[in-house]
Amino acid sequence: MRDSALDEALTAIGYAKVIVALHPGDGGAPIGAAVAAMASTAAIPRRPSAGARRGVAVTASAASSLELDLQQHFIVPNEAQPLSLAAAVLRTDVTASRRSKAASKQPKSASPRLMRMYPHLRLAIGYVNNGGATALEADSRVASVVKAPELSLIRPVAARPAAPGKVTSWGILRLGADKLWAAGFEGEGVVVGHLDTGVDGSHPALAGAIAAFAEFDMTGELVPGAQPRDSAQHGTHTAGTIVGRSGPKGSFGVAPKAKLASGMVIEGGQTIDRILSGMDWMVEQGCHILSMSLGLRGYTPAFQTVIDSLRAAGVLPVIAVGNEGPLTSRSPGNYANVVSIGAARIKSQAFRAARPSIVPTNRSFPRSLRQASGWCRASPTGDLPKWTAPRWQPPISPVWRRCS
Repeated sequence: MRDSALDEALTAIGYAKVIVALHPGDGGAPIGAAVAAMASTAAIPRRPSAGARRGVAVTASAASSLELDLQQHFIVPNEAQPLSLAAAVLRTDVTASRRSKAASKQPKSASPRLMRMYPHLRLAIGYVNNGGATALEADSRVASVVKAPELSLIRPVAARPAAPGKVTSWGILRLGADKLWAAGFEGEGVVVGHLDTGVDGSHPALAGAIAAFAEFDMTGELVPGAQPRDSAQHGTHTAGTIVGRSGPKGSFGVAPKAKLASGMVIEGGQTIDRILSGMDWMVEQGCHILSMSLGLRGYTPAFQTVIDSLRAAGVLPVIAVGNEGPLTSRSPGNYANVVSIGAARIKSQAFRAARPSIVPTNRSFPRSLRQASGWCRASPTGDLPKWTAPRWQPPISPVWRRCS
């Protein structure tokens, strides 16, 4: 049965941007093993996929055939916007001082591409009309076709200076992370995927914490030679929450010996293309945990296909549930197969669902970690502002269970 949102878009305007989920290839190998061979159209350089490492032989001609078969179902509905984005990328490569010289030397085509494939996720994205959607749905290699959602950043609602001091954040104590540290669990050897506005590689609280960095331009292409940077403060703030190192200004990173594979994917441009490119890159980096503060307000199943692909790739998504306050949540942070993150204050109870869920499902919710509103977190200036969110009011929050 066709996705209702897709059907509505096709009826209203005649075309829609879709995410296509692909079935595993022959012998149980990911379809990405085939797509990874397509060097001419891959969005980013790739190491051999899991399927290829298991000895699944895939020829370049077979991969090209797969892409060509799928490409014929996609369209470019309006060339004005894609061409404008491509031209903006070209201008940015020439003028942006933060980009490496190597980036400006890379030849780029202003021609919009019909579709993009994400081999490690077994996903593809592009525009289709009704005929293309019907053909994709009938293709035996296609598991599903859904309308692509557009996510937005989940930002704190305020920031204020925090008094520095060599103390452990009350949020760390509230989570009980200090007890895990004492037992030797500090994240050593773990690389966490981090998709956000980037990360300030020079911040002292993140010294030695960045294992890999990738920047994706407004069309979702990898920027060659990009160095760690933050296009806003948000990415550095969330990075500090995850892996911030202890120092003169205290301890506030939950896993102070873990590292990040950080991708700059928001905001602006083709947001969903950039996010999927970042996810595919993160899987390639060997990450099994992904942190994202992105979402659609309320509940929508629109991103479920992507989350399912992440889980199938062995990745646990840890996603913010929103900062809109009591009786609200965001997708995909409110999905049953993610770890949901919300805010608490220093005297708050643990969250629990005392009322029926606002999500239309009878599935139980995942256990949630209690994140702390008011934690000291890293900012690009080296300061430690306190970030706050509206206070959830237990026991009436509809999307949480008590942690145990």
